[in-house]
Amino acid sequence: MVDMVHEVIIGVDPKEVYAAITEQQGLASWWTDTNTATPVVGSEADFVFEGGQMIFKMKIDELTPSKRVVWSAVASPVPGWQGTTITWDLSAEDSGTKVLFGHRGWPSTDGAFPSINFSWAAYLVSLKDYLETGTGAPHREPA
Repeated sequence: MVDMVHEVIIGVDPKEVYAAITEQQGLASWWTDTNTATPVVGSEADFVFEGGQMIFKMKIDELTPSKRVVWSAVASPVPGWQGTTITWDLSAEDSGTKVLFGHRGWPSTDGAFPSINFSWAAYLVSLKDYLETGTGAPHREPA
């Protein structure tokens, strides 16, 4: 099994980062504007892409306010994604919050792994932009 890991410093308090990665409106502001996320352990969240043709279903496994978030991938249209774990570890820094993001447990680095790794990096930039400037670059579903 292999992991993709990214680290980024975001110039805001960990509480703000935590809200952006756990609340529906926050997630809509930097990842995908169509989601059903609620910050409740044991709940499931749907993240919608491509006019509903791609729906990623995550189970919320752990929520430690301002510190850690863990999701497990329950269903996905992308081979290799289902059964993986997504982790967000947050720590306060002088300049804001260090985010250590992981998408863990991939079967290999073949297939969709490189593309997904690239996409997560872009969405982490979107998260940083959203929190530091108020404007992220989420995927937008057609109206």
